[in-house]
Amino acid sequence: SVIGLEPSEGMRALCFEKGFSASRFNMVAGGYQPNKPLPFDDAHFDIFMSCGVLEWIEFTPHVFSEFMRVVKPGGHLAFSYRTHAARDDHEKHVACVNPPLYVHSYSPSAVRSFLKNAGSEFLSHERTVGFRHGAREFLYGLIVVQKPLKPHP
Repeated sequence: SVIGLEPSEGMRALCFEKGFSASRFNMVAGGYQPNKPLPFDDAHFDIFMSCGVLEWIEFTPHVFSEFMRVVKPGGHLAFSYRTHAARDDHEKHVACVNPPLYVHSYSPSAVRSFLKNAGSEFLSHERTVGFRHGAREFLYGLIVVQKPLKPHP
């Protein structure tokens, strides 16, 4: 089964309008909150996937530690992250949402550092082109890590 965590009621409804089956897909209301646990037990998931989410939250040591907490030992975390954000795009998002949402971008080395500190084992990193908007190209990276079967000493 697949579980989705989405804070927006409208986006949850859109998933089902696009054909997600409630019998195979459980959409949970909520989202990542800084320094608060996700609404899942420890070691809940075999695979935890996050696509197009991390640009909306600020990476802190808690983010990846919390993601790894909900992954079973030997399980995987796969996610995309934005490697480039234009300043005017950032300002547009800040101005149109209350409370403001900030578009974050991160270097691959910063992301690897966060993951290492969260105790993950690095498996793969792909640099992918996201999309073009006018003259700007928004770049994304895709990383897959594994939670060790036993914690690192």
